[in-house]
Amino acid sequence: MLNALYARQKQYYDEGKYPATFFAQTCVRLGKRQEALQLLEAAYARHESEVVAILSDPDLLTLKEEGRYKTLAATINFPTHPFGEIRKHAAERDNPHLASLDGPR
Repeated sequence: MLNALYARQKQYYDEGKYPATFFAQTCVRLGKRQEALQLLEAAYARHESEVVAILSDPDLLTLKEEGRYKTLAATINFPTHPFGEIRKHAAERDNPHLASLDGPR
């Protein structure tokens, strides 16, 4: 069934009708890791908004140890969490009230 999904998604992707990021998820599930990375790089080059999914999608996160994934994630430069930035700036300003904000660390 997954192979049939892959074939259909590939057809739609080749026709420009399907986002590379979503196709990459299917590739990961099939163990096609290098193809998935290639698709994610293409998604970034095409400015697909879905490419930020690499930072949170469980399937795509399985690629996080790959050098190409790390490069792409760094290139996207998407903020990881706003509380982290607030704490960083609070520490720089020596403001304990901001530095102690509740939130994920």
